[in-house]
Amino acid sequence: MPRGTRKSTKKQPAENNTPGLLSILAEIDKTEERLDIPTMETWLWDAACKIRGSTDAPKYKDFILPLIFYKRLSDVFDDEYEKCAEKFGSGELARYFIEADHQDAIKNNRQPIVRYYIPS
Repeated sequence: MPRGTRKSTKKQPAENNTPGLLSILAEIDKTEERLDIPTMETWLWDAACKIRGSTDAPKYKDFILPLIFYKRLSDVFDDEYEKCAEKFGSGELARYFIEADHQDAIKNNRQPIVRYYIPS
């Protein structure tokens, strides 16, 4: 959908996403052309409307912003975990040291080796 335009803001009941997904996949299979930006924007907008359901747009931010924040923390943890895995030689060993270091940092009130600990 071109920028600056919106679909109707009428509230629609939540629908089962499976039939819509199957029709989208069928459309992709029919053509060998690449998707254009307006088509992708329309599909993404329709998907967001289905996920949102009957929630008003201003209230939608109340649970989307925390998810975005958690995603950022998770990405930082994943980056630091990868660095530790390279340093220690394996992912399992890195996970063990990060968890042990996290517990010790809490007990001794010190900075841990990772900024944000996301437990598995």
